[in-house]
Amino acid sequence: LAFSLRWPQHTARVWDALIRSRGLVLNELVARRRAAATDDPGVAALHSDLAAAAEGLAKLSIRGAGKASSDKYREELASAQSEVERLERALGEASAAFRDDRRRSQIGYDEVVHALPPGAALIGFTRRSVFSDPVGTGTPDTSDYMALVLAPGASAPTPMVLGPAPEIDALVLAWRKAAVGPGVKKAKYSEDEETYRRAGEALRRRIWDPLASLLKGAKTVFVVPDGELGLVNLAALPLGADRYLVEGGVLIHMLDEERGLVAPPGAGLDDRSVLLALGDPDFDWNGEAAGLARGSVASRMRGASGGCMSLDDVVFTRLPSTAVETATIAGFWRRNKRDAVRLTGREATEAEFKRRAPGKTVLHLATHGFVIGERCEAGSVAGRGIGGLAPSRPPPVPEEDSSLELLGLAGLALAGANHRGEAGPDEEDGVITAMEIAYLDLAGVDWAVLSACDSGVGESVSGEGVFGFRRAFRIAGARTVIMSLWPVEDASGLAWMEFLYRARLQEGMTTAESVQYASMELLRDRRDAGLSTHPFYWGAFIAAGDWR
Repeated sequence: LAFSLRWPQHTARVWDALIRSRGLVLNELVARRRAAATDDPGVAALHSDLAAAAEGLAKLSIRGAGKASSDKYREELASAQSEVERLERALGEASAAFRDDRRRSQIGYDEVVHALPPGAALIGFTRRSVFSDPVGTGTPDTSDYMALVLAPGASAPTPMVLGPAPEIDALVLAWRKAAVGPGVKKAKYSEDEETYRRAGEALRRRIWDPLASLLKGAKTVFVVPDGELGLVNLAALPLGADRYLVEGGVLIHMLDEERGLVAPPGAGLDDRSVLLALGDPDFDWNGEAAGLARGSVASRMRGASGGCMSLDDVVFTRLPSTAVETATIAGFWRRNKRDAVRLTGREATEAEFKRRAPGKTVLHLATHGFVIGERCEAGSVAGRGIGGLAPSRPPPVPEEDSSLELLGLAGLALAGANHRGEAGPDEEDGVITAMEIAYLDLAGVDWAVLSACDSGVGESVSGEGVFGFRRAFRIAGARTVIMSLWPVEDASGLAWMEFLYRARLQEGMTTAESVQYASMELLRDRRDAGLSTHPFYWGAFIAAGDWR
């Protein structure tokens, strides 16, 4: 990357190398997941064993140490992780599909440029290490963010350094805190939006304004983020005195990696398209026994104003508006002569979702979501999520991180989630983790819509993106994931989703256009009604993956 700055004529070659290196861990998992699609009984058996081992690891992570000692629990986790890794290696070696995915990894800059639609620009962000002594020890003493930009009609890309990574990461953190401000404060203060605009303008000046001159004339801007930038909704950044980038006349869409532009088109929506909508799970359902497990915690969760809680302390409360949401969306589908399946209440179980999800065109999950880790942000008072959760136990891998561990730290609450501690080793516990999603066969899914708190948040890994549900659904085969970057207020979430499906089903818009339409319409309605236009209410959702 430093080479491209010194000799700009070689930027295309540098970007080609970056494209080929993006998402190596994700691509490895995708390749192994696809290897299961075979008639070879040996490969099928390996896949079955791997899925069972991964599910066991996920349940072990959720269940916690219990009465076992910390050392014993670490040993069990390490053993389960080793078994998963052993089966993954064996599956990769046995499958021809795995080798086919290796060929896909050879897609580079030329193929990406050829696939770029007319009038579109491409931005590839990267968080790079900067060496003070490139011929010495090679130890990085700092890092920065850099953008590679291909403008519409340009014959070559332009490299641009945006600034030190720690400074930009701090701006992202300040922006995110301002974005969730109204939900945490329980009030609609005018100063909330003023605070947000100050934080958003500072971030926009560092990551967007330097590129603006290169984007003139672009109708669509495809963005490949890196590091903490994967947690930013660029369309929600402020523009001028009272507007936002979503209103700036440019369609902005996020890609997991540049190679996403080269993917063949999906089947699209037709009379055979089927929706699976899950909402309003009965979190207290426990077979024949129902009732709140730890009732005194429920109100505390809904009213949390700061700090973090452990998953062990959480009682999930009902979200009645998600039943209305799934009914409304299913109604849209049926009026357009398409089939829809709804799972609510006691039917919205982990087992039923896993059974019914494969083969569907759109998956819509409206429930509580959570992320376990250092990114600990309070949930909204009127939200459908509980924000970040603090780790309550040692990480699954004692010393080094793994992609599977990172996937296992994100979860969605389904029916029975408040009795998760009572589940046996081979029983569903009512919490479906991103790791478990990754081992489903969702190859026919065009949209995975996660109408939940923080469903797009996870651990940011440079060169890999954000691990969590957005990665898990893509690994499983879903073409596009629509998700939230912060806690979602119930009423606003419902309105945004109604606009999204109206755009897609009734207006025939692309995915990128539908997401933009939903945000703009909700923003316009709030502005016309004299309500706060703070992005907390309309800007949480983004789409990553196929833009069509």
